[in-house]
Amino acid sequence: MAGVSILGALLMRFQLAVELLNFGAFAGFILVNLSVIRHFYLRLGQRQGAAFFSNLVFPLAGALVCSYVWMSLTEKAKLVGFAWLGLGLVYLALMTRGFQTRPKQLELPSEL
Repeated sequence: MAGVSILGALLMRFQLAVELLNFGAFAGFILVNLSVIRHFYLRLGQRQGAAFFSNLVFPLAGALVCSYVWMSLTEKAKLVGFAWLGLGLVYLALMTRGFQTRPKQLELPSEL
């Protein structure tokens, strides 16, 4: 991983690096907002009163705004971002033998 980082730092322009960071960040923000809807609104059924807004309307608005900004990134940032995402999926498929086994879990030290 260090080698990839050093190679990227030497070969990549700062603007593209920032846009790739934004690509990942906005993808994360979109997924967090959608997970709020899935967990609270759909699974737990919290749909009454103020929960309707906090569990559906606001996360949906956040996901839509983040999606708009995400898709407004440059074509090069989207191309490299989706290529990196694709490489990650290929790596995951290889590590899980075609998604047949669960990926390894990170284990935290017990003294934390």
